Amino acid sequence: MPRLMYGSIRANGVRINYYRTGDDKPPVVLLHGFSDAALSWNRLPVALEPEFDVVLVDARGHGYSAAPETGYAPEDHAADLLALIEQLQLDRPALVGHAMGAVVAATLAAAHPAMVRGLILEEPTWPQPGADEAGRAQHAAEWREQIRTQKELSLDELSDLCVASFPAWHSTEAFQWAKAKQLVKPLAAGFFEAPWPDWQGVLQQISAPGLLVAGEPALGSLVGPQVFEQAGRLWRRGEVVRVAGAGHNVHREQYREFLRLTQRFLRLLR
Repeated sequence: MPRLMYGSIRANGVRINYYRTGDDKPPVVLLHGFSDAALSWNRLPVALEPEFDVVLVDARGHGYSAAPETGYAPEDHAADLLALIEQLQLDRPALVGHAMGAVVAATLAAAHPAMVRGLILEEPTWPQPGADEAGRAQHAAEWREQIRTQKELSLDELSDLCVASFPAWHSTEAFQWAKAKQLVKPLAAGFFEAPWPDWQGVLQQISAPGLLVAGEPALGSLVGPQVFEQAGRLWRRGEVVRVAGAGHNVHREQYREFLRLTQRFLRLLR
């Protein structure tokens, strides 16, 4: 029977919460999207656990991790991830990141290639929303307001909102989505306020094999045709895939296909 241990580390003065399935298996770290939490991966860790040591991380400002006043740029999140890998003594883990988590995974892989075996980037939020400082500040302010508004709702109300907003999702997704919205801190929106590294340059620096998984723009994918084409050209050892019937949340909207792609890629790394 799968088990899920939990604990925390101190990364750059910040307490970072994690969950781990354990055992002597190849390590895989799952990195959630903005305003989600580690357990928002829902069914995926259970499916991967028979073959992999799965580690799920609450990013700073999310879940049960601490929320410092500052320090939410991709490089800050990547530094937390590096500290986690080192303190848990993970041997060149594979990284699987959604949206914000994909940006963080790519940032780490570019800066510390020896630490990463491979990575799956699901719907990375490239290019950065808000091109200039004013635009970034406005985008972050909008997210802070949305977080505060959602925090006024009960868990049941948030679950109902999830079901109404995403009717195609599996019924088990609503609770963890709602719980994550209760736990995320407005400070976390600093992720959108800080300038990000140039994504084209980041991809060109990644030496690890990878897979970029995107949905369909018509269904809400944030990976437009230009980014999709450029990513396939710039990432030397990367493959880019569009999943039909999915938007921004591929692992929720086309779970079985996302699991198939993930298992196939991770097995090739072994």
